[in-house]
Amino acid sequence: MKKTVKISTFLLTVIFLLPLFFAVPVTRAESRNIPFETEEEVFLDVTVSGETKTILQYNGNAGNIVTPTEIGNYPVTAIGDYAFAYRRCIENVTISPGIESIGDYAFASGSNIIGVTLPQGLTSIGEGAFNGVTGIGDFSFAHNMSLAQVNFPDSLESIGAWAFHWNLSLSGIYLPNNLKSIGDHAFYAARALYSITIPENVETIGINPFGGTESLWSINVSPSNSHFSDMNGVLFNKAGSTLMFIFFLI
Repeated sequence: MKKTVKISTFLLTVIFLLPLFFAVPVTRAESRNIPFETEEEVFLDVTVSGETKTILQYNGNAGNIVTPTEIGNYPVTAIGDYAFAYRRCIENVTISPGIESIGDYAFASGSNIIGVTLPQGLTSIGEGAFNGVTGIGDFSFAHNMSLAQVNFPDSLESIGAWAFHWNLSLSGIYLPNNLKSIGDHAFYAARALYSITIPENVETIGINPFGGTESLWSINVSPSNSHFSDMNGVLFNKAGSTLMFIFFLI
């Protein structure tokens, strides 16, 4: 009788333990019931706030990133802090319409990122969001009506053509010392921009980069710059012999 009880107890133990050995692994996304997957991209750790979602982590390895406009029938309106940080596979980033804010250091240390495109309606970019980015491509911030302030990372070396075209709210901008080139019409019709300083390492400035900036009253150039100078807020070549840009007072 005792032997039968021991055998029965052993069999029950085995039955209960079997699922632990043969269970199918559950991924982090599956466990939270929030997967979003395309051919190359996986967006994880999405929080729901009311009727919207925030991307908190990217777990893919795609070179070209286009953020989703919705996940699980919820519109995506924000990118969280560090969401894409340290993903050095990323080369180009397109933030889809509907995203209103990008968190602190969201794309930090993305040293291979060469192009960033932001949507109209984006209202805030967090501290160090693109730290490590070396270039801003053509038209990247064009026609953004809401963006008022941009602080570029120290790693930035180039701003593409028409990059901030028709940014009607952009009033404050800091250009880092590592910047080397400003593309054609880069800030064309950025009508709220009132002052800008050209840092010391800028070597090339394209055609009419500040045209249509109705509020611009002063362009300052670092005295250490070897290629450009300013006189009374007007941009010249270093020798002061060639006028590069003049703003108009009405």
